[in-house]
Amino acid sequence: MRKFLLKAFLFLAIFKILDIGVLHLLTYLDQIGPTEDPGLRMMYAGKLHPDILIIGSSRLKMQINPEILERETGMSAYNLAVLGSNFENHFFVLKEFLKPGPKPRMVLFEADVETLDITQKFAFRADALQPYMLVSKRVFMIFADTRLRRLAYGALPSLVFRNRVFRVVGKLLHFEGPGDDITEVKGAYLREGRQPDWITERTWKWTIGGISPERRSQFEELALWADSQDCLVVLMATPRYKSDNQLTPGLREAAVEFYSDLALRHPRIAFLDYTKDERMDPRLDYFYDRIHMNAQGARFFSNLLAPRLARIAGERRNTRPPDPQTAKNPHSARVISWGG
Repeated sequence: MRKFLLKAFLFLAIFKILDIGVLHLLTYLDQIGPTEDPGLRMMYAGKLHPDILIIGSSRLKMQINPEILERETGMSAYNLAVLGSNFENHFFVLKEFLKPGPKPRMVLFEADVETLDITQKFAFRADALQPYMLVSKRVFMIFADTRLRRLAYGALPSLVFRNRVFRVVGKLLHFEGPGDDITEVKGAYLREGRQPDWITERTWKWTIGGISPERRSQFEELALWADSQDCLVVLMATPRYKSDNQLTPGLREAAVEFYSDLALRHPRIAFLDYTKDERMDPRLDYFYDRIHMNAQGARFFSNLLAPRLARIAGERRNTRPPDPQTAKNPHSARVISWGG
């Protein structure tokens, strides 16, 4: 019996050592290999400390050029938006970013009609966070959501990579990157040209069932968090091509009213709405598709946005004069909407 127990112990010890070795090898390969989200890797490594942090989905990732913001504002910037992500992703990443290090001076946070959609047309991108299960307890709990799974991950940590082994190895052997027509600039994906099969005159409607109490409470939580952290959060609704053709009547107005009211009630929230800005809305050459600008459009938009952000930051420090453009707005310096 003693020999059996000794053999069993040695077997389990060797198995555990091999499991830890596999875990470290796959973690190393995942860290040195190419990634679709370099910003997340930098964030969890504690190497990302911009003054301006950009959080959202592709609508911010492809439309805001951090280099232009840096040049025009004098503040460092990084685009931490995640492709195909939703509001829960954005708020989760924001909370994760603020855990280890200093706060950014300003957070650009995606806030448009799609953000208010709780039917989850855009799912929570858990796969983008999975490589950091062993770094963040909150990420770990996304996947280890039952006691059995927590025990399994505790006994065999390499199970973290159970769905990623082939992906990790595949990236090292053959990684195509974001695409030949995309340039990565401080986390932003800037795409040239226009989607080949885009039929510009075809109309489609984005519909949601109103603004739900759930989404209202989530944005209230975001606003209260911004107030408590003394962190300026700029809610961003980015340009879209011929916006009237995309939204059901009254939907944009309802979203603008909701975000504007939030900004007016909370001193650390601002709202910028560019969805119907006539400087971009009708410009076909600025858009890759209906809701994503191309690299040319992103340059134009970022050059428009940068001085606006610098002025908002200055108003918070009371070091800049009032914005003459704001004087035309009946709300306040925190609410700016074009084409409304």
